[in-house]
Amino acid sequence: MSSIAAIARSGLDAAQMRLRVAANNVANASTEGFVRQAVQASAQPDGGVATQVVDAGGGSGMPLADDLLAARQA
Repeated sequence: MSSIAAIARSGLDAAQMRLRVAANNVANASTEGFVRQAVQASAQPDGGVATQVVDAGGGSGMPLADDLLAARQA
């Protein structure tokens, strides 16, 4: 992934993933048994970023401020 366009694309994909996960957390916050998710990002040696969705724990009753802020930042 050495081209500038590919590196930029990976950054856009990472931002989109953060937005999707934050929206999912907000939409399901009051669902019984819901497990909050987070995006884990890691830099790639040849440029760009790789993302992975992981369980963040917490579930319902978690403050939504972090997820709303993450959605706005993404």
